[in-house]
Amino acid sequence: MPPWVALKGDKKKIKRVRQIAERLGLEVRLYTEEEKVDVTYTIPSKSKKLESILKLPPRLIKTYTALKRLKETENLKEAQADNVAEITKRARAYESSLLNQLHEQGYIGKRKEAQKAYFWIID
Repeated sequence: MPPWVALKGDKKKIKRVRQIAERLGLEVRLYTEEEKVDVTYTIPSKSKKLESILKLPPRLIKTYTALKRLKETENLKEAQADNVAEITKRARAYESSLLNQLHEQGYIGKRKEAQKAYFWIID
C-alpha cells in the first residue's frame, strides 16, 4: 500500500476531506492544473487506523477530532463526554453515545470509575 492517498473529484468534497485530514494532523498537498493534474490532495497514510477514521461518518469524525484536540491543546490524557460536548456544541448524552461507538470500533480507549467514563486516543 502506498504511503499516501490521492483523491480526485468534486472540489467541495475534496475540500471537506482536506479539512478533516488537517484536523487529524495529516499532511495535505495540492497538485495544480499546471502540473496537468486536476485538484488532488495527497494524504500520507501513517497507519490503516487514520485511513479508516476518514471513512467514518462525519458525526464520529467530529467527536474523534474533538477528543484529539483536547489531548493536544488542553494536555488532557483522558476526557469525559462533558469535555467533548463543550467543543462540539452537542449534548453530553449524544457525545457519550458517539464516544462509546468509537470505543467499540477500537479507535479510542475507555475506562470507568464508578459512574464516570474516561476516554482517550489510542496511539
